[in-house]
Formats: sequence, C-alpha cells, structure tokens
Amino acid sequence: MSKELEEQKASPILGGRWDWYGESPTVWWEDASPETREMAFLAVTALMHKAELQHKGSYRWALYNVFGFDEGMYAAAMEAGYMDIHNALVRASEEE
Repeated sequence: MSKELEEQKASPILGGRWDWYGESPTVWWEDASPETREMAFLAVTALMHKAELQHKGSYRWALYNVFGFDEGMYAAAMEAGYMDIHNALVRASEEE
C-alpha cells in the first residue's frame, strides 16, 4: 500500500467516508480507465473554474451550489485539500 493511500485510510474523516464508498479516491483513480480519468479531470476542473474564478464564492457555496453536494461532503472535501486550494486562490486574488 502506498504511503498516500495509508495516510488517506488513516484519516478519521476520509477513512470513514471512503469505507462508505468502498474504496479511496486514489484506488478509484488508479483503477479507472484513461477515458474516465480524463472526463473526471475535465468535469472537476470546469466546476472549480466556475466556483473559484467566475463566481468567487465561499468554500461552502462552491460545494453546495456548484458541485451540488450537501453538508456531508464539507469535511471530506476539506480533508482532501479543496479548502486549501480555495483559500490559496482567495489569498492570491486579494494580493493582486
């Protein structure tokens, strides 16, 4: 098992959520076909562009209104690094 996968499974937030899905995002990514990975990448990139650059909404707003998630994804997305990405973009925008 890779170090990244071990860390993900050890996460109290993501480990439990991934158990519910039956696999981690890393395993899903590695097992997905190239076409599935490409579509997933393009879909997430388009949604992040809409949330972060077009609307410049809050982290919560992006999750709920752009991605269509409910509060169950708040902590899992944070643990996966989305809040860090969101906050870095906000800081960079404020520095301009």
